[in-house]
Amino acid sequence: MCPQRQDSIRERVNYDAPDLPLYIHRSILSDYAPSLSAVCHWHDDVEFMYMCRGHMDYNVDGTIYHMDEGDGIFVNSNRLHYGFSPDGSDSEFICILLTPTLLSATAYIEQNYIRPVTGSQRLRAVVLERECADDAALLTLLQRIWSVYQSGAPDYVLQLQSLFYRVWQELFRRVPGEQTGAADQGDRLSLKMMLGFIHDHHGERITAADIAAAGFVSQSKCFRLFRRYINRTPVECLTEYRLKVGCQLLAETDLSVTEIAARTGFVSSSYFAERFRQHYGCTPLQFRRRSGGPSAWQLVER
Repeated sequence: MCPQRQDSIRERVNYDAPDLPLYIHRSILSDYAPSLSAVCHWHDDVEFMYMCRGHMDYNVDGTIYHMDEGDGIFVNSNRLHYGFSPDGSDSEFICILLTPTLLSATAYIEQNYIRPVTGSQRLRAVVLERECADDAALLTLLQRIWSVYQSGAPDYVLQLQSLFYRVWQELFRRVPGEQTGAADQGDRLSLKMMLGFIHDHHGERITAADIAAAGFVSQSKCFRLFRRYINRTPVECLTEYRLKVGCQLLAETDLSVTEIAARTGFVSSSYFAERFRQHYGCTPLQFRRRSGGPSAWQLVER
């Protein structure tokens, strides 16, 4: 896949300010993902999560990490990931997305301290456990970042910059020495291409064979990659993404259910309504009445 194509299908984050590549929000999982399972995605930004209430599982490149209340997680740049409830319970969390270049004050710092972290093939994610002394210090910094952000002080950006450098210093110490995983990188690239194809063509009638072809892999390998990294089949991912777009159209437009079903690639409005009810536990019209406009789960735009 050419660089332009890869960039076009990455998540584009709605930053809090156009000139400040930073996203800091406190959210409830059911607001972010009505089905209590987010859509698999990736972005250039590194991601931090702090669990304020409840618990959550996080799938990062096919590995499941568990977080309880008071725990957190670091997800490295460009890793396939999504959060979900393991038992149907809701949770509340602070999400922080940071573009690494925000810390690249000089080319020397970027080359020697930023890229060794973001470019590490072995540093996919780090669960931060409240009972671990070293992790507890990082978790305290994440809470402090939230407090400073909320304060709106005139120098809050400078305070945040300082806090992020302290967080990064600890992450830098945790970078594994060996850089391995060329085959793994190729598999993840194929999977990103297939997910991008789903995102770009979800409104069309596409098959598992079409999805596999987009990643230049066989259908059997296509299924293996989806199962390994996302724990879903290609068709399940396609349906899930179509439903996510359907949610957005229900909340943001006055299009009819029939029109939305057609736009999102469902064969009929009745089938769309059936799958919607199975996935979200309510009908499309019930969701539209409850949505009341854009909600916190609309973190990214395409």
